[in-house]
Order: sequence, then structure tokens, then C-alpha cells
Amino acid sequence: MKDLKDYIEKNKDRFLEELFELIRIPSISSKEAHKDDMYTAAN
Repeated sequence: MKDLKDYIEKNKDRFLEELFELIRIPSISSKEAHKDDMYTAAN
């Protein structure tokens, strides 16, 4: 368990940046213009 906690702590900044990158994608929209963004977020 300690190894997992160490891994998470060492990679926390990367994990957060990946999460922020994902949530910046306008992935929930009824606008046709965001159709490609929704597929990008899904992938």
C-alpha cells in the first residue's frame, strides 16, 4: 500500500494535468460544433 501511495504522490502533478486537460474539452454539448470534441473526450 505504501508503494501505491508513493507512486500517486510522485505522479500527482501529471495526474492532475491530465485530468485538467480532459475537463477542458467541451465534451457535453448539444451543439454540432462540439461533436468532434465529444469523441475526443470519449477516446
